[in-house]
Parts: sequence; structure tokens; C-alpha cells
Amino acid sequence: MKSKILQTTLVAIVFFSTLAIVGSAAPTINLTTQFPSVEMKVAQKTVLKIKAQNVGDSGGSFNLTVTSPTGWDASLKSGSLIVKSIYLEAGEGKELDLEIIPPAGEKSGTYTFSVNSYDVNGVRRGYLPIRVELPVAVVQFGIEITSLIPSIEASSGESVEFRLNVINRNTFDALIFFSAGYPQGWSVSFTPAYETVSVRSLEFSPSENQVVVAKITSPQGALPGTYNVEIAAQTDEFKDLVSLNVFLIGKYDLKLYPSNQLASFDLTQGEPHPFSFYVNNTGTASLSDLIIFSDKPTDWDIKFETSTIPQLSGSAFKEVRAVVTAPPDTIPGDYLVTIYSAVSEIGISANLNYRVTVKGSVAWGLVGLGIIIVLVLVLGLIYWRMGRR
Repeated sequence: MKSKILQTTLVAIVFFSTLAIVGSAAPTINLTTQFPSVEMKVAQKTVLKIKAQNVGDSGGSFNLTVTSPTGWDASLKSGSLIVKSIYLEAGEGKELDLEIIPPAGEKSGTYTFSVNSYDVNGVRRGYLPIRVELPVAVVQFGIEITSLIPSIEASSGESVEFRLNVINRNTFDALIFFSAGYPQGWSVSFTPAYETVSVRSLEFSPSENQVVVAKITSPQGALPGTYNVEIAAQTDEFKDLVSLNVFLIGKYDLKLYPSNQLASFDLTQGEPHPFSFYVNNTGTASLSDLIIFSDKPTDWDIKFETSTIPQLSGSAFKEVRAVVTAPPDTIPGDYLVTIYSAVSEIGISANLNYRVTVKGSVAWGLVGLGIIIVLVLVLGLIYWRMGRR
């Protein structure tokens, strides 16, 4: 009897020892996360760090699955790879990313996910529940375009750049097209941030945001004022707009040109000669207190009908008449006369060069002719007298 009891005891000890050895040798995975309960926004991709730790005494492979509510996209990733199984040595641990994307328009509430691990025999060796809360106030989908700086100041003809933030709030890839409404004569182009190539559309992954630069150029003759440019980002289903303002301060420019298109003329010594020219504001900003003056040869005289122009609006012009007189003793030849117009307050000026050809007066010509006649007569008289001898 005692022998049977002893045998039974030994068998039991061996059996339970074997179970303990097998149990301790079987690989077991422990799944943990620092954030088992989170709140997120719809169409916003959320990533949670999941740690898988082999707490068994031997290494092994584990199949991994994620259980998620209907319509939700949830997967375990390592970089760009979707992880379906993992091998861990005894005591080894690795971090994986649990990527969760809710469906567009999902109702508010609390949703439960679970990460599961199974050994090669299909026995579950790890379980991690995760709770996701979706508030009512942030249920949204579609696309969004915004600008941190909605207004920029510039001169006419200049280009300005607006940095636009574009977000795809959908749970699927979206091809977003860009267009603009702008005043006649303006131009708008789009480029991705830090690139130079112009685009009309860009591909966006779910919840992705990109910076797009809108380059806006006004025409040279645009008048000062505030101009509105409306930028649209849209797909086949969604559209969003952002309104941008360009405040043009005007462009300063000045030009002088002859009224008869000729930058040269003849004049006679001592006689006044009239001429005229245009002062043209070729910019878009108004000019005030323009002064007119000249650079001329010594002792010459130039009188302007007016030496100041109180106001000249953008693209306007004014004809100025003048009279130039060369001294009677001026040596005939070509001379240079320069006319200037300037606005000293803003430091702009323009000039016009005239080539002036001075000719001898008629009186001096008659005097010369008379001298010649007298000389001819004197020579004739001398010849006649010499002939009589």
C-alpha cells in the first residue's frame, strides 16, 4: 500500500514538474501602451506606441491582429511596413506603431480597439484593450485651406508670395486642385513649399497637411488700392476658400520727352527760340511739387512757362513751354541743353537732352556780304587805274 502511494506521489511530482517546465518554456508576449485611453478628431490620423515584450523563457514568433469598430482603419506598423507577426527572443521587447484613422463623418462616442498576439498554435498570448473617444464638437471631414498672413503690401508690377496651409481632413487619399479668382491683368501661380515648379494640383494622404505658396503678380499699370484674390482648394466632393488682399502703394516713375518728338533744333545768335516738352508721370502713384530746371551753356538764357507742377496723377502728363536764347556773340556750332524735372521729397528725377545748332544771324551775313562787295569794288577801281597807266 505504501509502495503504491509512493509511486503515485512520484508520478504526480513528475507530471506537475513537466507542466511547470513546459509552462515556463512557452513564449508569452506582454502588450502595453502608455496611453490606453485617448481622445481624437475625426479624419485625424492618430498613432499610439505599442510595446511588445516576450516575458517567456524562450524565443518565438507571434501573430498580431488588431480588432477595430466597423469602418475604422487600424493597423500595426513599423515604419512604412504593416506588421502581421513578430519574432522576439526571451526577454526581448520592441515598439510598434498603432495607426488609427476614423471614417469621415463618424458619430461621436467611445470606441474600443484591441491588440492581440497568438502563438504558432493559435493560442492567444497577449491582449491589450484601447479606448478612443470622439467628441461631438470636432466631428468633421473635407479639406481646409488657410493663410497666416492674409494681406501683403507691394508696389505695382511686383510679385508677392502667400504661404497657404492645406489640410486633407478625409480618411482617404485626395487629389486637391488649386485655382484663383483675381482682377483682370493679374496672374497667380502655385508651387509646393521649397520648390520652384508650378503646379495646379497635389496628392494628399489622409490627414496630411502641406504648405503651398501662391505667387501673385500685379500688372505694371495697376493703380494704388486694395485688391482681393480668392484662392480655392477643391476635390470632386469638397471645396474650401481663402481670401487674400494685396495693398498696392503705387509706383513712382517720371519721364520727359519732346512734344514734337524731335530732340534737336536750330537757333540764331541773339534770337529767342521757342520749344516745348512733356512731363509724364509714368508711374501709378501721384506726384506732387515737381520742379523744372535746366543745364545750359554759359550766358545762355532759358525761360520756362512754369518752373513747378503742383500735382501730377499717375499716367498723367503736362506740356511745358520754354524759350531759349543764345548770346549774339555765340560761335556757330552744336551745343547741348539738358532739361530736368524732379521730386526732391521722394528722390526721383528725369532729364531730356536737346542738341542745339547755333547759326550766324542775318545781320552779320549782310555785313559780310557788304564787305565782300566793297572789296570787289576797291579791287576793280585799282585794276582800272592801273590799266590807264
